[in-house]
Amino acid sequence: MSAFTPNNRFHPSQATGRPFQDDHDYSLQLKTVIGTTTSSPNSFDCHPDIQTFVLCAGSAVVLARVDAHFNITQKIFRARPNVRPINETPSFYNPSTSPATALRSRLASTSKDSGYGAGHSFEESAPESPGTSQLSKRTREATCISLSSEGTLLAVGERGKTPRILIFSAATDSLLQSPLSVLTDHSFGVRSVAFSPDSRWLCSLGDLHDGFLYLWSINEKSGAGKLHASNKCQNAHNIAWVGRKLISFGMRHVKVWRLGSIAPASPSNIRFEKESRIEKTSVSPGPKAFYGRNCLLGPLIDAVFTCLVAISDDKAILCTDRGDICLLVLDEGDRTQRLDRVAQVAFSVSCIVVEKESSFIWVAGKNGKLQALLLPALSSHVSSDSLCSSATSTPRSCMLPEMKPDILAMGTVQGQIVTVDSDHIIELRDMKNHDDDDTASACIKSIRLPAHESSVLGATVLNQPNAHDSELFTWSTNGTALFWMFSGICKGRITIELDRSFPPNDDDGNELRVFRAAGFDDFFVSGDKEGVLRLINCRGVNISTIKAHSGDINDVAIHSGGCDFVLVVSCGRDRTLQLFQKAGEKLLLFQTILDHVASVNNIMFLNETTLLSSSSDRTICVRKMAFGADKSIAFLPTRVIALKASPITLSVVPNHPNTIVISTIDRQIHKYDVNLGRFTHSFKASDPTSGDSVILSSLLTQTIKIGDSHIRLLLGVSSTDRSIRIYDYDTGSMLIKEHGQTVVSSIALVQRVGESGCPSNLVISTGLDGTIMIWDLVVRSTYPNATNEAPNRRENIDPWKSVALAQPLRRILSKCEISDFQWSLDNGEDSPTSIRSESPSRLRKKTSRFSMASSAKHTLSSSSMTNSNRRKIRRDRSPTPPSPIINIASKPKCPSLDRRHRTKSTSNLNDLNTSAEQICTSLRELRKQLNSSTESLKRHAAEDLERELNLTLRVMSEKPKRNQAVTETIGGELLDEYIARMIDERLALKVKSEEAANVSEGGLKEPQPLAKSEGER
Repeated sequence: MSAFTPNNRFHPSQATGRPFQDDHDYSLQLKTVIGTTTSSPNSFDCHPDIQTFVLCAGSAVVLARVDAHFNITQKIFRARPNVRPINETPSFYNPSTSPATALRSRLASTSKDSGYGAGHSFEESAPESPGTSQLSKRTREATCISLSSEGTLLAVGERGKTPRILIFSAATDSLLQSPLSVLTDHSFGVRSVAFSPDSRWLCSLGDLHDGFLYLWSINEKSGAGKLHASNKCQNAHNIAWVGRKLISFGMRHVKVWRLGSIAPASPSNIRFEKESRIEKTSVSPGPKAFYGRNCLLGPLIDAVFTCLVAISDDKAILCTDRGDICLLVLDEGDRTQRLDRVAQVAFSVSCIVVEKESSFIWVAGKNGKLQALLLPALSSHVSSDSLCSSATSTPRSCMLPEMKPDILAMGTVQGQIVTVDSDHIIELRDMKNHDDDDTASACIKSIRLPAHESSVLGATVLNQPNAHDSELFTWSTNGTALFWMFSGICKGRITIELDRSFPPNDDDGNELRVFRAAGFDDFFVSGDKEGVLRLINCRGVNISTIKAHSGDINDVAIHSGGCDFVLVVSCGRDRTLQLFQKAGEKLLLFQTILDHVASVNNIMFLNETTLLSSSSDRTICVRKMAFGADKSIAFLPTRVIALKASPITLSVVPNHPNTIVISTIDRQIHKYDVNLGRFTHSFKASDPTSGDSVILSSLLTQTIKIGDSHIRLLLGVSSTDRSIRIYDYDTGSMLIKEHGQTVVSSIALVQRVGESGCPSNLVISTGLDGTIMIWDLVVRSTYPNATNEAPNRRENIDPWKSVALAQPLRRILSKCEISDFQWSLDNGEDSPTSIRSESPSRLRKKTSRFSMASSAKHTLSSSSMTNSNRRKIRRDRSPTPPSPIINIASKPKCPSLDRRHRTKSTSNLNDLNTSAEQICTSLRELRKQLNSSTESLKRHAAEDLERELNLTLRVMSEKPKRNQAVTETIGGELLDEYIARMIDERLALKVKSEEAANVSEGGLKEPQPLAKSEGER
C-alpha cells in the first residue's frame, strides 16, 4: 500500500498560531491512513468506472484507487477549521450573526406546513447554543460522503453543531486541503449527502436534531454551491437519487422529492396545482420550497428502511432491517409511486449493491452474511400480497458464516466487491469468475486489508534490525499487535490471549492495556485490565504469566542491562509497583513497593540506577538501585517531588538525563531537575489564537535536526479538543495544532532517511477510533538563506538561562558567621552604624553585679544623649502628618535591673543547643549519603562545607578562652592570684631599672644576687 503526499502549500501557516517569531515554519502533512471510521452506508461511496472507493477516517476522507492486482493508492482530503474555500458561499439560514438571530431568521423564512417550504415546527424546542469558542472551532468527524457521477467532485459532511459540507475537487492535481466550497446552512450534524446523476445538484440531509433537507445547485466547473430549495424532513436516515427524483427513507418513512415545477396530472390533485402556481409567482431571493410526497407503506408500516439502490431512472430496490426486499416504482406521467415487497432474506439487511454486468444484486448485513439475488426476477412487478414469504427466490448465494462482524457498507469496483464491517475492516472480494452451476464459487478470492479491529492504544518505533523486519508496531484493546512499515505495509501480527473477566461481563470485558518491547524485539511484555503480566517471545508465544496486580496495569517499564540482567517494572491502580527480574523464560519478583497512596499511572527508568514513578496523589517518587550482601538488589526512595496537581504523563529531555517534563491535570507543563528535586520552569498548554488551554497527555520530548541546527520540540495529545499539538521546548510557544482521529490515544516521533536520501521526521498518531495516521513533519525556513542571513536565536537566547527566569541571589549569614560579628561587638570593636537614626543603641557588655550603680549612671546618661540627638534629627526632617509621639526618655530603665536580659540569655542558650543538635543530625545524614552514594560532591559545595566546618571549629576553640577571661574578670576567688602576678611584674621592672642605672655609670657591674641571698635566708 502506497500513499499520495497531500499538497499543503496553500495554507502552511494556519497551523502555526504563535506569537514567538521563529526562523522556521512548521506544518504536519497527512501521509498515510490505516483503518477507517465508516459506520454506515452514508460514510462510504464507490465509483465502478474509475476503480475508486471513498471512506471516512476521522476528520479525513480517503480516496482509494484499486488496480487489477489489488494494489491500493491513497489520496487524503482534509480541511482545517479555519480554512478559506476557493469559492465563498454565504449562508442563508446561518449568517455570521449570533445563534439566536440565525435561528429566528430561519424560523421566519419558513412555513409551519411542511408542504410549503422548509417549515420548522414552533412546538419543537429550540436547539442549544453552539457552546464555547473552543468547541465551535473543533474539527468535526466526517460522517457522510458522496462522489459525483464523473468522479470529479467529492462532498463531505460533518457532525456536531454548525457543521460544514465540504466540496473538494477529486482530480489528479487537485488541492487536498483546500475545498472548492464550504456550505454551512445546517445547524446540527449532516447525516447524508448525495450528488445527482448529472452532478448538477447536491442534496444534504440534517441530523435528527436538525431535521432539514437542503437542495444545492452545483457549478460543475468551479464547484461553487448555492442553496436552491429546502424543506423539513424527519425520521429519514438516508437519501439516494433515482433519475431526477430524490428518495428519502428511514424509520417508517419513504418519501419521493421531485425537481422543478410539473403540472398536475389530474384535477383531483389540487395541492400540486397550488404548489405550481406558488413556485411560478415566487420572487423571493431565498430558497424555494422542495416538494415531496410520502409512499404508502401498507404491510411495511413498522419497517425501518436501511438501504436503496437505483436499477433504472424510475425503479429502485429498497431493503429493511427485517430482511424485506422491496421494489419502488416511480411513474413520471401521473406522478405516482408504488412500493411492493418482492423478496425476503433471513437476516437484517444493512447495505445493497447492484452488479449490472452479471445482473445480480448483492445484499449484506447482520453477522457478516452476504447473499446474491437475480436482478430480472426482482425488477419485474409482482404483487406484494403474493410474495409475503418469498425467501426461496435466490438463485445465487454466498454465505459467510465465519464472519461475525456485521457488514455496514458495500460497493463494487469493476467486478470487485468492497465491504466494510463493524470492526472497521476493509475486505476486497473478486466476483468475476463465478460459474452459473456452482453457487459456492462466487467468492473465489478475498483480500483483507490489515487494520486493528478495536481501539488502538499506542505505537512504538522498533530498533533495527528486529525479528519482524518492521519499523514500528501498534497494539489495540482486543489483544492484537501489528507490525508496520512507515509506508503502511503490514509485516506481522501477534495475538495475545486475554483471560476472561470473572464474573464474565460482555459490556466490560478484559482488555489489553500495555504492550512493551525489550531490546531489539527480543521479547515483549503485556499487561491487561485484570492485572495479569505476560512474557511473550518474538514469535508471539506466551512463555510466562503472572498475576501482578489486583486491577488495571497502567504502565510497564523494561531495563536491559545485558543478556543476563533484565528488569521489568509494572504499576497499576492498586497503588503498587511490582519489580521483576527476568531469569531465563520466567519473571522473578524481588520487590513490591507501596509508597504511593493513589493509583500509580507512569513509571520509567531515568538511567541504569534511577526509577521514577508518578501517581494521582500528586507526587513523583525517585528511587535508586541498591545492592545487598548476597548480590540482591532493591530500589530505595531518595527523593519525593510534590506537585500542586496530579501528573498525567512525564517525559525525559534528550541530552539532559536528569531533567524531566511533567504534564499535570491543571493544564500546566512543568520542568524539574531530578537530582536537586527543584522546579525549573512551567508554562500553560494554551492556544494563542483562541486562548483556550488544554490537558496534554502522551507527552514526548524530541530533538530534530534542521540543517546545521538542532531544535527541541515538545509533542502532546489534547483530549480536550482532540488535537495533536507541538510546542517549542525552549519558549513554550505552540507551533502546530492538527486534528486527525476522533480521539487520539498516543503519539510518536521518528527521524529517518527517506528514499531520496533526505532526512525526514514522521509523526505517528493512534486513535481510539481504530485508525493509525502517519504524518510528515515539514519544517521550512522563513529566510531564503537561513544559514547565512537568519539570526540563530536559539544559540543567542536561551529562555531557560535567562536572567529574568533565574533564581534570585541569596547570601544568608550562618549562625557561625553571626557569632563572629557578635564577638567583635562584645570586644568593643567599631562597626559601621546603620543610616537609620532611630535604630536601637549598640549592645553593651553585661557588667558585673559589683558595679551596678556606675553602670546605671552610665546607661542613664547615654540614653539621655541618644534621645536628645533623636529630637534634633526630628527637627531637621520635613513636616509629616501629626502622629502620637512617645517620649522614651521620660521613662528610662536601668539595663542592669531589667529581667528580660536573663530571659533573653536563656532563650539564646536554648537556641544554641537546638542548633547544635540539628547540625549534628544533618552531618550524620550527610556522612551516610557520602558513604552509600556513588556520586561525588561538586567542587563549590565541598569548599563551602569545609570552610563552614573550619569556622565552626575556630569559634568553638575560642569560646572557652573568652568565657575564662570573663570569669577571671568577674570572679573574686582569683583576686589573690591576680595581685601576686602584679607584684612579680613590678619586681621585674625594678630589676630592669637597676641594670639600666649601672650601665649609665660607666661600667657593667655584676648584679647582686638578691634573689639568691633572699633564697638563702
